[in-house]
Amino acid sequence: MLELRNIRVIAGLAWRDALRSRLFVTLILLTLTGSIGLPLIVEGDGTIPGKVHILLYYSLSYAVSILAIAAIWCGCAAIPREIASRHIHLLLSKPVHPATIWCGHWLGISSMCVVLLGLSGAIVYATLLWTIRPGVASPADLELLEHEVLTGRRVIGPLDEDLERRTHEELAARRATGQLNDAISDGEALRTLRKHLQRRRSTVGPGQQTHWSFLVPGHAEQHENVSLRFQFSISRPRGQAVIGTWRLGSTPIEPAREYYPNLPQEIRVPAGVLTSPAEISFELEGNPDDPSILFDPDTGIELLIRESGFVPNYLRSLLVAACLLVALTAFGLAAGGLLSLPTATFATFAVLTACLLAHYIGTDYWATPESGNNAGSPLIRVFGHVTDSIVTLVNRLTRPAIQQPGMRPMADGELISWEQVAHAALNYVVIYGGAFALAGIWLFRRREIGTAS
Repeated sequence: MLELRNIRVIAGLAWRDALRSRLFVTLILLTLTGSIGLPLIVEGDGTIPGKVHILLYYSLSYAVSILAIAAIWCGCAAIPREIASRHIHLLLSKPVHPATIWCGHWLGISSMCVVLLGLSGAIVYATLLWTIRPGVASPADLELLEHEVLTGRRVIGPLDEDLERRTHEELAARRATGQLNDAISDGEALRTLRKHLQRRRSTVGPGQQTHWSFLVPGHAEQHENVSLRFQFSISRPRGQAVIGTWRLGSTPIEPAREYYPNLPQEIRVPAGVLTSPAEISFELEGNPDDPSILFDPDTGIELLIRESGFVPNYLRSLLVAACLLVALTAFGLAAGGLLSLPTATFATFAVLTACLLAHYIGTDYWATPESGNNAGSPLIRVFGHVTDSIVTLVNRLTRPAIQQPGMRPMADGELISWEQVAHAALNYVVIYGGAFALAGIWLFRRREIGTAS
């Protein structure tokens, strides 16, 4: 039976052990090094917004990474160290329930990591205020920062209501003409054809025009802080620009001008001209012999609408990171409840690496539907089917964790909503943390502790 008083006492002992082992001081020094040293080492584009982006993204990402490693290592070490020092025998003879011991360590290590995360966040914020202090940042820089970085803007992607219908029609047509191998499943073919149709729709040739439709919230139609963010690639050298015109309906958003490829760019949408749905188009000027441009199908064009100030958005991003640290602590404790410290540490980092690799492979695992025509022997096909199933299963199990917002959206001025914080708490703390807790307590109760001599 869980006893809150005993959980608090064991959590306090975990803090005391961390302080005695100088772990807390070491982590403070590491987070200070990243929070203050990284902006001095990593060079941006030489502008104040570039420095602020590096400060927010790299410094906080470094701090979260260090604390994540510390959470896993401390979780893996907590129970093996109790067993090695024979303290566990004293606790179990009280008697103290194994679940109480496990949850006490979870609370102690998690709270230590969260406190250190808050300290790192405060240092980064103080460094930010120093970076944009009067006399260093010009009024134009401050205006640009407030509009693009130090803000919380909701990201709205374009609608594509007919995509699924067109994808199924394309699949049926290719099946009928024999362009697809029968060994390829409909799911794999649909996934690849969907990306193919998105790329084809996002390609614009010289003298051509393409358009997107956006569903705009009612409160944003008269909003004064709305931007259009886009990025495209081209077969020309990186430094060569193209000339085009963005329009909202039939009204030009701004006069025709040059836009550079492979760089995220923003233009402001005039206030009071948005409607829902908003029809935005881009017309590319040039000769017929000029190359085409390609917008990224997923993030090539987005509407950004300000809905929050920077400080609330900054705090919400730290809350999401805190939920991640809680889940990683539980993961380390679950492994440490069964294995020795070296084995548990190796196993946890191996599992995390495998999950990240599966996610990386699974994002674009199937190159084209036609690739199945070169299938080898039955043994190779069976092996491919098994590996595909493993990658798919791992992706499904880890998708709720992978899809949580990191530090990059906050550093890009994107909104971290309370809904996203709630999802992070539900997924990281309740689902993953709860599953690790149940598994860790069950394994710990069945572990052979041994007798004190």
